[in-house]
Amino acid sequence: MTPSRTYIGKALFAAKAGQDSVQDWRLYVLNTVLGALLVFGTLVAVPSIVMLLYQGLWPAAIADVVILAIGFALWRSPAASFLLRSWGLCTILYLLGFALLFMMGPTSQIYLMMSPAMAAILLGPWPAAWMLVGSSITLFCVGYLGYSNFQIPGLNVDPLAVWFTITLNFVFVNAVITLSISLLIRGLETSFARVAEASRVKSEFINTSLDSIISIDAQGRVTEWSRQAELTFGWSFTEVRGQLLHDLIIPQRHREGHVKGMAHYMATGAGPWLGQRIEIFALRRDGVEIPIELAISPIVTPQGTSFSAFIRDVTVRKQEQAALVAARLLAENASRAKSEFLANMSHEIRTPMNGVIGMVDILQASPLLPEQQRMLGTISNSALALLNIINDILDFSKIEAGKLEVESIPMHLGQLADDGRQLMAIAAQSSAVALSVFVAPELPQWAYGDPMRLRQVLINLLGNAIKFTPNLPERPAHVELKVEPCSLADGAPGMRLCVRDNGIGMDAEVVAKLFQPFRQGDESTARKFGGTGLGLSISQRLVELMGGRIKVTSTPGRGSDFSVELPLHPSAPGPMRTAHHDPAQHCTAPTAEAAMHAGCLILLAEDNEINRDVMEEQLRLLGYTCEMAEDGAIALQMWQANPDRYALLLSDCHMPNMDGFALTEAIRATEPAGTRLPIIAVTANAMQGEAQRCLERGMDDYLSKPLRLTELGQMLAKWLPQTRTTAQPPAPHGLPINT
Repeated sequence: MTPSRTYIGKALFAAKAGQDSVQDWRLYVLNTVLGALLVFGTLVAVPSIVMLLYQGLWPAAIADVVILAIGFALWRSPAASFLLRSWGLCTILYLLGFALLFMMGPTSQIYLMMSPAMAAILLGPWPAAWMLVGSSITLFCVGYLGYSNFQIPGLNVDPLAVWFTITLNFVFVNAVITLSISLLIRGLETSFARVAEASRVKSEFINTSLDSIISIDAQGRVTEWSRQAELTFGWSFTEVRGQLLHDLIIPQRHREGHVKGMAHYMATGAGPWLGQRIEIFALRRDGVEIPIELAISPIVTPQGTSFSAFIRDVTVRKQEQAALVAARLLAENASRAKSEFLANMSHEIRTPMNGVIGMVDILQASPLLPEQQRMLGTISNSALALLNIINDILDFSKIEAGKLEVESIPMHLGQLADDGRQLMAIAAQSSAVALSVFVAPELPQWAYGDPMRLRQVLINLLGNAIKFTPNLPERPAHVELKVEPCSLADGAPGMRLCVRDNGIGMDAEVVAKLFQPFRQGDESTARKFGGTGLGLSISQRLVELMGGRIKVTSTPGRGSDFSVELPLHPSAPGPMRTAHHDPAQHCTAPTAEAAMHAGCLILLAEDNEINRDVMEEQLRLLGYTCEMAEDGAIALQMWQANPDRYALLLSDCHMPNMDGFALTEAIRATEPAGTRLPIIAVTANAMQGEAQRCLERGMDDYLSKPLRLTELGQMLAKWLPQTRTTAQPPAPHGLPINT
């Protein structure tokens, strides 16, 4: 056997310590017995040698001297192997028994037992068996020789039989002792092996853990230090073993708190950080502080209290979090910049579009030759098509940015379907398409939803159906809108809005491309019918935002069937759309003074000269008179000069010097108590939330550019319901159709 360590202490007896293996324990026994042999053997050997010399027993005296010399040599020879020293100790014990056998006779056989027993402890069962055989032979031979040549005390009757009996008893007793010791040693080996395996597994766990694992005793001294702790903090286990933890990794400003916390726990058994995962800073060997995640657990055993700490270096995680925060801020800034760009684009495009479409509306309300009406109709349709493209792009951008939201308010299903029919009536008539609407009577009249966005979806589906359904002699064009109940995929009640046509239809390849942004059936479709290819994509997104789905079935040459399935949530009746006086009727505008006395003079705040001209003419056609201001500051001065002069303020939101929001706040802050000037926002910003922003800043209502004559008339009729003198109605003008 090779000892796990060969250190022999300078002290006479081996120091008491925990043993890591059976071999360590054997080495401890060997050193202890050698120390005892030197002490007690010397005390006994000196008088024994004197007595043996006095009796003339020179061999026994020499044996005692040899035993002491061998013991001293083994004790003073740390370089000797474990096997040599163990065999030497067993030999000493054998010689001691041999010498005492001559002195004391049969009663000294117990000393011969020490040699096999010690061999069983130090060398194992087979060396112990050989020592037992040798000791037994020695016992018998000494007895026999004593009978033949010497007078041995106690052998006065039949010495041969007595020694034979003694030898048999010696063999039996010594065999039992040796076997018991061997079994005990085997049990110790098994126990030590299990402990070693558990220690190996524990060490493997500690050293393979991605967290640093550190253990300290009740005084705060390091007892365990994992490999990850070495990598994290730069100290090896050899360097930190037995060192105070707070001197190694705890920053100076936290050390006093650490010491007090440990003292508090040892006194009370409680601590604020125990059993929790916290984030603090720790100190590396190079003096750099790093952020760590720390969890401390106390371990209480009969041997005392210790603490285990699991430490994770979160430097990389903190860097990643900082990078994520920076990326999020960058994305938010990009989104904000995108929203601002869209708002600016909306404003810049809608401002000139307001002049174009507004003037077209005004011209259409004037007497024109048929050829002029045709050309003006072409201008109107082109302008509205351009506006629809702008609306599609803005809607798609808002959906992509997650800025578009849907409402859930009571809506009248019959009115919703009728709105779709009315809005598409002119387009259907001009294309010679028969348009019919059916609303199932079993549906509730009112349900929760977003009527504006649902109307947008219907207009898109109906517009596409009309556009792709040619009127042929053999097959008259027909488009049908049906609103009926249905069951959703999860079994919940729903409603289905189905738009069916008998138009050109589509094959499966074309259907697969329908809902992709900026894609149409094929290039010839885009060239022949126009459009951005966004209408169906936007409709699909809107339907999904409303919790539904859109499906399509189509057969080339026979037509298409688009259906929208939405959850059906019946609601209590809401406000019906009231019928106002037809705002498109040509009215005679009064003078400014007459309008003031009639309580219908309008103050118009608009910085764009073209838009001022357009809106002034639109108001004149509707029978209203206005006074104009070039910005909010001038409008405020005009109102402050005579607050009772104006019945309503139409204000652009974005103007130099003072915008519409600041103008509204100034008026609301200074208008006389008990009065409220109706303020209508007119803005080219069509982004989500603009209407709500206007209301929150004190305005009463909202109009979006380009301003249509019909919409303006309805808004003024709502807030200024005065009777006006009417003339002949103007010629009808077009309505926007999504493509």
